[in-house]
Amino acid sequence: MIKKPNSTDQKDRYRFIIYALLAFAHAVCGLNFLGPSAILPLINEEWFMSGPMSGLFVSAMTLTVTFASIPLSIIGSRLGAFRAYLIGWVILGLGVFSYTFDSFGLLLGIRFIQGFGASFILPVAASIVMEWAENDEIAAVNTVNLSFLTVGMGISLVIGAPLAELVGWRAVLALDGFFALIGALVWALLYKSPSKNAGNNVSSPVSIRDIVVVFRDRKTWFLSFAVVGPWAQFIALSTWLPTFYLTVKGLELAVAGFATSIFTFAGVPATILGGFITAKSGKRRPILLFTGTFLGLAGFLSVIVPNGIFIYLAVFITGFLQWIYEPAIFTIPMELPDSTPEKSSAIFAAMLTMGNASSFIAPVLVGFLMDLSGSYLPGFVAVFILSYTLLFSAWKLPETGSN
Repeated sequence: MIKKPNSTDQKDRYRFIIYALLAFAHAVCGLNFLGPSAILPLINEEWFMSGPMSGLFVSAMTLTVTFASIPLSIIGSRLGAFRAYLIGWVILGLGVFSYTFDSFGLLLGIRFIQGFGASFILPVAASIVMEWAENDEIAAVNTVNLSFLTVGMGISLVIGAPLAELVGWRAVLALDGFFALIGALVWALLYKSPSKNAGNNVSSPVSIRDIVVVFRDRKTWFLSFAVVGPWAQFIALSTWLPTFYLTVKGLELAVAGFATSIFTFAGVPATILGGFITAKSGKRRPILLFTGTFLGLAGFLSVIVPNGIFIYLAVFITGFLQWIYEPAIFTIPMELPDSTPEKSSAIFAAMLTMGNASSFIAPVLVGFLMDLSGSYLPGFVAVFILSYTLLFSAWKLPETGSN
């Protein structure tokens, strides 16, 4: 039984617990998405995987999210946030079985299945934010959620290799799933639905037809196309930079993982600053245009600069640009005319579908071109060029800010 707050005052106090639950959910999703990245060289030592198969193992979850986000966002809108999130948590938690499997096929299968959990959790977050957050808090809540997503990814890159050397890489993958089961327990104990009479953001029930109409709107697809290139670049670099720095630049495994973690952890100050700019300026498009102009150039620097402080500086700048625009672009769906929690969740699902499709293809493409040419540069350059989908889409999107 889901308990409900009885008044607006209760909602006002309890929304911060909801915000904390959402932040934890994003952190655990980030942890599981990039869990294999830092330990990929250790996995390759045991199974001698090809470049494309290595990329597939890291990006398997994103492939599932690509195909499952839209249908599961519709199902989630019918189930309600509590059930959708609980199901998502449990599915994501299946990663604990990674410790018991000694077959690449089974481990890869678990990665694909975990993607269904993320496909429930991430799109439905938009609906929960719109139901609980005050209008002037939406950008800030999105900022916190994105910050915790980057924290989860960064933690996996920092502690993955050292922890794997102590307990084995299978235990590391299992631990990522264990945190999801903790999330399921906390969610079941603490989540409450907002009262129908509490606040103005709780929408009346909508039909599936009302949700499907979102996918006929060109703004939905410009928003989705905007993240295609940046996400492809982010996942490709997150997947391959540790191995690239290890095998090409001669860094130690732990140092290579640490350097790549800077790339991810840069997202924390970036999303905070991006959220601040989004909230204070009242504008969305300028930060999208700025980021879209320089993101690919920064990515190119991260792979050509010499060793030492230059690598750390380049990956920080690249990681910073990878995230600074996201509070703005994930606030736009909630500000479009006639937006509702269910419709914004559907737009999020479309963005996840397009972004994760490119995220799945990008690391596989880099691995394939590396095997074909003997160099990482062709694949890296391809994703750097692709990052300009953000700049193109920013010109096409309307300004939804209030000022």
